[in-house]
Amino acid sequence: MHAAKAVLPHDVRAESHKAVVNQFSLHLVKNGLVEPEWTTYIGHSHDARIRADYNVAVTFAEAAAVLACDNASAFLDRISLLLGGAVPPE
Repeated sequence: MHAAKAVLPHDVRAESHKAVVNQFSLHLVKNGLVEPEWTTYIGHSHDARIRADYNVAVTFAEAAAVLACDNASAFLDRISLLLGGAVPPE
């Protein structure tokens, strides 16, 4: 979520996690700077975090946890490409 917020334009305010996701989509995905699947990823990862924070009975399968870590790493790589000015591979 911090990486998504960090790449928003400086004049965009996003005070909630939902606002970050919406603004990320509006300013980065719709302008073709980032692929749409990243909006889905940050939304789903935030939802999973909220479920875990507010329900002590929530568990995640090991495979889901590994996938979440892999996706987080890939998202950070993608944001690094964006910050470096690189174009994503087709």
